[in-house]
Amino acid sequence: LNHNILREELSVKNKRFISLCVVLFSLFNFTSCKKTEKEEVKVDLFDSKKALNISKEYLFNIKNGNIDGANKLCTEELLKDNVNIGEGISQITSFDKEKSIEGNNFAYYIYNIIRTSSTEPKSDLESLTIKVEKIKDQYLINGVKSQSKKELFVDGKYLRILEEEGSNSNLVVSLNSIPKDTYVSENDIMLYKAKVPNEAFGKVGLSFTGKKVAISTKGQEQTYICVANIEDSITTFMGDNSATSGGNGDSTMSQLEELFEKPIAKKIVSLDLLKDCNINNFIFSKKEDSLAVVYSNGNGVRRVNIYNANEGNIISKAINEEFNEAEYNIDEIGFNAEEFIFNVSKAKSEGYTNEKEGKYSFDVESYEIKKL
Repeated sequence: LNHNILREELSVKNKRFISLCVVLFSLFNFTSCKKTEKEEVKVDLFDSKKALNISKEYLFNIKNGNIDGANKLCTEELLKDNVNIGEGISQITSFDKEKSIEGNNFAYYIYNIIRTSSTEPKSDLESLTIKVEKIKDQYLINGVKSQSKKELFVDGKYLRILEEEGSNSNLVVSLNSIPKDTYVSENDIMLYKAKVPNEAFGKVGLSFTGKKVAISTKGQEQTYICVANIEDSITTFMGDNSATSGGNGDSTMSQLEELFEKPIAKKIVSLDLLKDCNINNFIFSKKEDSLAVVYSNGNGVRRVNIYNANEGNIISKAINEEFNEAEYNIDEIGFNAEEFIFNVSKAKSEGYTNEKEGKYSFDVESYEIKKL
């Protein structure tokens, strides 16, 4: 009897042991399979952040004139059918991502970009779509398409804007309607006013929405800068100027239109009067409440002034005090939210490294400067 009881107990224990082994084996096998599935999903997952960085790197390379670096980010298929690869006379000066559309192994990134001409006062707002694909283990650009949104240009004494290709342009402002005098930013007490030069338009620039325009006018030794707030697309002359026929009537009608045309600039904010300098670029922040004015002074030193685009006061005096123009170049990188990013380098090569050289951020609200 005892032997039978013992055999039954052993049999029960063996069954329990076998059951435990089966459970452990199943659990291990399930965990292993689950881990493998996770690893496979991770390998096949499209990295949208990496793809976005590729699109930004492409635009930064174009902006900085590094066409070879930009081309290395593209597929051979995209490059092979191009006759001209480059910007020509119209350079990308700033860009801002508007939206993105993602697929399984690709993404479209849509940017608002500002282009300015190196030969004339002109600025274009375009919508640029960049397609980034994951090809094997590489993220490459396999599509770049652009669509014009607004064109800002000078026609004699008139600054005009074209809303759509083939449509009539609208008058933004004329030289005669530019303010006659202004305060200068070097004076903290706003008493002294100087005469505004209005011999010709200089550099101009659009914001990312096209609702603000940075304008410069030139004289013999001075440059005036201001911001014009413009209305939405409207017909500014009562009549259809496309209905006129050829001959002398064309010229007469054009002159009459210019005389009676209503400018769409509803407010002009004066910013500054700069002496002996050359404006290189205008860059609006994403919110359009700040404007960076990039210029070279009479000694060829590169500098940046940042202004409140709504009120007109300069907000970058801390930068100018920290990096004086006798010693340092300041080169813009662009706006990042409420921060302006820039590079500092020595104005004169003296064979040694200055500890202040490098990349910085400037908070346009707190005026705080940080080395990055």
